[in-house]
Amino acid sequence: MYSDKWLLELEDIEKDTSCLIQKIKTKQRMPKSNKSAFVKGDILYGKLRPYLNKIIVADENGYATPEIVSIRPYYDFYSPYAVISLRRSDFCEYVTRLGQGTKMPRLRREDAIMAYFPLPPLAEQKRIVAKVNQLMTLCDKLEAAQKNNEEERRRLVAAALHELKSPPQSFIKSARFVLSQFADITARPDGIKTLRQTILDMAVRGKLVSQNATDEPAEKLLKRIAAEKQKLEKTGKIKKSNSLPPIVKDDIPYAVPDSWEWARLKDVIKVRNRGLPVVHVAKLGLSSFV
Repeated sequence: MYSDKWLLELEDIEKDTSCLIQKIKTKQRMPKSNKSAFVKGDILYGKLRPYLNKIIVADENGYATPEIVSIRPYYDFYSPYAVISLRRSDFCEYVTRLGQGTKMPRLRREDAIMAYFPLPPLAEQKRIVAKVNQLMTLCDKLEAAQKNNEEERRRLVAAALHELKSPPQSFIKSARFVLSQFADITARPDGIKTLRQTILDMAVRGKLVSQNATDEPAEKLLKRIAAEKQKLEKTGKIKKSNSLPPIVKDDIPYAVPDSWEWARLKDVIKVRNRGLPVVHVAKLGLSSFV
């Protein structure tokens, strides 16, 4: 029953890029600890050394190490956008600052749910993800080209620069710097990492794709999410949560478009590291390995 399930460890996710390096089934791997179940569509967030940016969306059901937190949207929400938002630089700084433990810092659930979350309209979330994926593919090619010929690298630099120049809005300060130093930055081994982070930061500031006046504003999406959350609480599917302090205007890290809303992470997605079914090694049919 359990032998063909996905068994995810932190080492399977590449740092910074959040790319899945390998997918190993339960029958192929000696488990290192008990596992928590997750389902397809859950956002899987590595809370151990969270500055490594190990975050993916599950494309099938499986089990994960307790150091990977399962996060599930309450309602109509595009999980791939949440991954982008959780990888943005100000959130990385937040979790690094609040990480508990010197050698092996971990993000506490209590701190995670208090974090601010930039919420665009649902339609724009999907446009943002499509644009980020397009640019990240160029970054992948640029990294490969660094090891090959210079002419290929120049061609890819020109393509990436063209894509970054397309948004109608003015660029944020970091984007201007990257653009002004683009060729030199992408020639350095660590330059693509800087470019990737700039792309993510532009995405969550509304600087990467055009706003569409016909999009339903995020304010309405947030109200629907709140209504669904109340419904789940009334039916006993989730526990009733205490209200969080309101968003403080002076604490908002940056301005977002008028159609967006700032929310707390707990307002839009449930951090599920408590109450998850913990699957013991023997139950997975792997007791012979321990």
